[in-house]
Amino acid sequence: MEIFGLHQYIKDVTRRLGKLGAFAVAPDYYFRKGDLVKVSEIAQLMPLVNAKPDAELIADLDATVAWAKSQGGDTSRLGIIGYCRGGRTVWVY
Repeated sequence: MEIFGLHQYIKDVTRRLGKLGAFAVAPDYYFRKGDLVKVSEIAQLMPLVNAKPDAELIADLDATVAWAKSQGGDTSRLGIIGYCRGGRTVWVY
């Protein structure tokens, strides 16, 4: 994901990866802050995004991996993609 929420581009990339055979998941790890797709002003968006503690982020991603495994995903071949702030998330995770 990225700071602008789980928007159509992220969903499209996830669908395309799935069509190529990946078990692809796009978690909305800012869901506790609201639907960021609906926030149009960067000045309103940044405080929401910056309020997400890394520990919560890691816990959400761990839960996503656990869910994927429970659904038959091969988590021994895990990959993660991030755009914008999601790139930072890749490094942290």
